[in-house]
Amino acid sequence: MPQPVRECRSLTESNWFRFAVFVWLVFYFSAFFSQDLPNSNPRTNRTEIAYAAPWLLLDLVDPPRPDPADPQAVAIREQSGWRYFPQRFDLLFVAGIIVAGAWGCGHLALRIVSPPV
Repeated sequence: MPQPVRECRSLTESNWFRFAVFVWLVFYFSAFFSQDLPNSNPRTNRTEIAYAAPWLLLDLVDPPRPDPADPQAVAIREQSGWRYFPQRFDLLFVAGIIVAGAWGCGHLALRIVSPPV
């Protein structure tokens, strides 16, 4: 009687590999976020930065209203706005060329490698 054929699973499909990757990621991120930032004065932990980053990035999208009596706020308000947006068209054009070149290089690399779909 012939022996039953064992199903050969690849390394990435096995459960122990997924568990090992998960344990490694937990170890790496716990070690990364437990250290202080180098060259920071006063000492700052990376978790403090991780908690503050969303609010700091939100201020870039929707900045808080400045005090109208502040002379720096008046100068910023007079020298900024949508009327200066056309000055950025050349930068947007160059960024578009870079994105198109990266897209094309990616397609060429995929054509060379030709992965099975």
